[in-house]
Amino acid sequence: MRGLYTATVLDTVAKHFASRRAVESLDIGKGFDLIVGTSTGGILAAALAHGQPLRKVIDLYRIEGAKIFTDPMPDTAERFNLIRWLWRNKSKASNHNGHLKSVLMNFFQSETLGQMYQRRGISLCIPSVKAEQQTTKVFKTPHNSRLTFDAGYRLVDVCLATSAAPIFLPLVDVPDPMAVGQNFVYADGGLWANNPVLVGILEALEMTASSKRPIQVLSVSTCPAPEGELIKPGNENFGFMQWRAGTKIVSLSLNAQAAGCEYMARLFQERLRELGRDITVTRLRSSSLSADQMRWMRLDAASPAALRALSQLGSHDGQEAIRLCDGGRSTICADGQLIRDVFHEMPHQQLTKE
Repeated sequence: MRGLYTATVLDTVAKHFASRRAVESLDIGKGFDLIVGTSTGGILAAALAHGQPLRKVIDLYRIEGAKIFTDPMPDTAERFNLIRWLWRNKSKASNHNGHLKSVLMNFFQSETLGQMYQRRGISLCIPSVKAEQQTTKVFKTPHNSRLTFDAGYRLVDVCLATSAAPIFLPLVDVPDPMAVGQNFVYADGGLWANNPVLVGILEALEMTASSKRPIQVLSVSTCPAPEGELIKPGNENFGFMQWRAGTKIVSLSLNAQAAGCEYMARLFQERLRELGRDITVTRLRSSSLSADQMRWMRLDAASPAALRALSQLGSHDGQEAIRLCDGGRSTICADGQLIRDVFHEMPHQQLTKE
């Protein structure tokens, strides 16, 4: 559900520049050569590459979210309800993925990665996990002549595979288009690439190996809730309830590796510059959260209060990004310059009335 925050940040910035340029809307996907996204970010990345207007992506969260997450995990303060939730879902994921699949089918129909790349010319990388083999997988468009394995995968299946969050949604059985009758089971790509910025940098280096073109990376978060806590001496022996039946382990893993990837991306930037590569990594920062706002930053929180909190935070941080790049300063920092250049040069999009 935190993808609503990311979509709102981008929508806020895009609407500002569309207004300044006197166009109806901007085609954000066309503003980039390569888009990378994981889990809910993978759905957003695929939608932008596909050419979906952001208003439809936002509606996915605002209108369909509660129909996707029909049995959200209770607040940790509601101990009895949490026990009931854990017992109720002891042998299954807490939600079905049928409605999510239906919504994605409405978005993408049966279009494949190869068909989308041929139509739009936008490269796409979507991380996931091959659950049975316990190995990583990155679904890629055929933007390189050697990348032929994934062209036949449907965008719907790729999005389901990258967002199959353990405990919250079922694993996904996806047919292999290169081997008739062969299927693989996938789990959420956030288990290893929750912040896929390094995946993006490595793919960009591959794409520019011969040309040595400058690489500019714009990274947007999903406003993760701070999960840190004070663990008093003697209380280190966590059990089933302290780990919330594994859900807290998942959030610990996601947050830790996302923070680590952001740090490593900065190191990559500096070392690559020393080797003569022109690379800039810009991260759109998320706001510090109040104690009340933190309650609504859960993966499956789709209540009206959660939607309001995510939308407000996304709008606020989008406005902060606008101030960074277009706030009337006589001098603009490098990050602000990159944001302004990207959205100023982005092709416009003609919205259709439904």
